[in-house]
Amino acid sequence: SLGGNDPGASWSGRKCLCLSSLLQGGVGGSFVDEWTHFGRPSGIYINKATDTLYATDSTSNSSTNPGVRRGIYVGSASSGELQYFIPDPDLVLADQTRISGASGIASSHDDSVVYAADVAPWRLRKYEKQ
Repeated sequence: SLGGNDPGASWSGRKCLCLSSLLQGGVGGSFVDEWTHFGRPSGIYINKATDTLYATDSTSNSSTNPGVRRGIYVGSASSGELQYFIPDPDLVLADQTRISGASGIASSHDDSVVYAADVAPWRLRKYEKQ
C-alpha cells in the first residue's frame, strides 16, 4: 500500500481537492472530489497535455501523517487513479529533517522527465522515465 488510503487517517487539512474550474480552465468552480491517496501534498502540478497529476509530499514522517510515504505521487488528473510513486531519496532522514523532499514539481511535455525542487537540501532533482 502507498499509504493514505485509510479514510479514517488524520490529514491535518491537506488533501488533493478537485475543483471543476481547475480541470476545465474556468474560474470560480465547485467541489468535485477529494483524493487522500496522493500523500500530504506540499506541491502539485498538472500536465494538461497528458492529463497527469503530480503531487509532492515533503512533510510526511512518523509524527506528521504517520504511515504515509514521503515522495512524489503520479496519477490521472481526471480520475485520480494513482499510477506511480517516486520515493523521497532522503527517507532515512525523514524524522530528523522534518522536510526534505520535493515541494516544487514539473514535467516535460510528454512526462518522460520530471523535475523536483527539494527544500531542505536545496537541490533540483531530475527523474527520467525508463
